[in-house]
Amino acid sequence: AATDHNVDNTTAILREWLKNVQNLYHDVEWRPMEDPQSYPEEIGPKHWPSSRFTHVMKLRQAALRAAREKWSDYILFIDADNLLTNPQTLNLMIAENKTLVAPMLESRSLYSNFWCGITPQATPSLCLQGYYKRTLDYPLIREWKRTGCFAVPMIHSTFLIDLRKEASTKLMFYPPHQDYTWSFDDIMVFAFSSRQAGIQMFICNREHYGFLPMPLKSHQTLQEETENFVHTLIEAMMGLLEKSGSGLPFLPHSQAERLMSFSSTQIFMINLKRRKDRRDRMLRTLYEQEIAVKIVEAVDGKALNTSQLKALSIDMLPGYRDPYSSRPLTRGEIGCFLSHYYIWKEVRGL
Repeated sequence: AATDHNVDNTTAILREWLKNVQNLYHDVEWRPMEDPQSYPEEIGPKHWPSSRFTHVMKLRQAALRAAREKWSDYILFIDADNLLTNPQTLNLMIAENKTLVAPMLESRSLYSNFWCGITPQATPSLCLQGYYKRTLDYPLIREWKRTGCFAVPMIHSTFLIDLRKEASTKLMFYPPHQDYTWSFDDIMVFAFSSRQAGIQMFICNREHYGFLPMPLKSHQTLQEETENFVHTLIEAMMGLLEKSGSGLPFLPHSQAERLMSFSSTQIFMINLKRRKDRRDRMLRTLYEQEIAVKIVEAVDGKALNTSQLKALSIDMLPGYRDPYSSRPLTRGEIGCFLSHYYIWKEVRGL
């Protein structure tokens, strides 16, 4: 685990994460670097000057070299902001039996961790050699209209290398291949290395594997990156909770330190006591958005009976029918109304 050039608390978060999970790993190498906090040429924390690309490529090359020296069978590269929600992702990628393969990751747009096309030659006025090229195949794969494992010219962010394959010995992140003339970019340098080694890249979308955030522009801020990542995290978390019914591990922070109520005096969250799964999901979502709430147990419509409704002086409007389904109010809808009514009474101090 390597971290450097930080102006936030990334190092502390990684250190706490390692403290909690390093016992799950055979070996952990920890490489924190507190200074410098930025690159000399950068115009902001989201700007990638050539020195930043070089540094990242050297780190990946060091990881690849270490894996080879340990006689590892595989090495899985995952960007820190990529979220794998399918616990079988590693096994599934190994089962594909490819030298270089990636699980297709989702975002809130068509963006993903692969390209279906690369510009074949430099555009005279722009020199856009080796850049992303739009193809008809890309949306078909990205939207699961075509499923399988597909040969593509570029995978990035999260991918698996099978080090048992002889061809993998020719792969390098750094230095760039001697014939490399494309733009200086880490994923393009590696794609060229793969091509020169005669290794085909593959993207797999047989299942849903996880999520990645949208890339930001060089002028954008860390606050924008935080908001972008929280959106991705909530999407990933919702999918995982729905599948497993369990929460995601997260670092313990003081609620008082993280949570706020904006300008509101109080925010209420209504929840049926018997729906613990929804409560956990909402609390985790609100936690990630740093919103403090008061939990109010909802009135359970299934527990309401006629005598209770009469005691509360609740009567159905004569002839009322739901405008969408043409039916009378259900007990669940009455319970929902009462839940809001009791909050209103509390707010009014009644």
